[in-house]
Amino acid sequence: MATELEIKKYLSRLMSAFTIYNKDPEAIKAFTRIVVEKLDQFPAFIIDRAVEKIIETFTFMPKIAEMMAACYGVRDEAMRAIINKQQDFKADWYANKIHALAEWETLRDEFLKLNSPTSAAYVMADFEHYGKPYVPVSPEKIAEAKKKLAGLSEQFGSH
Repeated sequence: MATELEIKKYLSRLMSAFTIYNKDPEAIKAFTRIVVEKLDQFPAFIIDRAVEKIIETFTFMPKIAEMMAACYGVRDEAMRAIINKQQDFKADWYANKIHALAEWETLRDEFLKLNSPTSAAYVMADFEHYGKPYVPVSPEKIAEAKKKLAGLSEQFGSH
């Protein structure tokens, strides 16, 4: 996750881009402490992207909640991209294209970089399931299963 020094660097850039009405050094220190406390849950690259989006789209210095929302927005975009890639891997499975363990581990690692260990665990669980070649059930096997079910139905009586 982002370090205090990294967050202060991004905050400094943000403050440089907007007019600060209260230039009292103690107020800025207090504000900076709260921003560090609230943003330290995000990786540095997420904060960096969020700061750039804020600079490009905001007219005034954002509130802390707006900074957090921008970070969550950037994080969500990154999460969607990884989830889409994971879905592509699953779709490939139906076409008998099996992705190597290293590719699945890369997806897992991308989730971990976003501080999402649960999503990372799901990736590896999917690999366990989708890592084997997909073999559609043949019509003969379906017919055989239907015969067995019909036999069981006759044997035990149907209700």
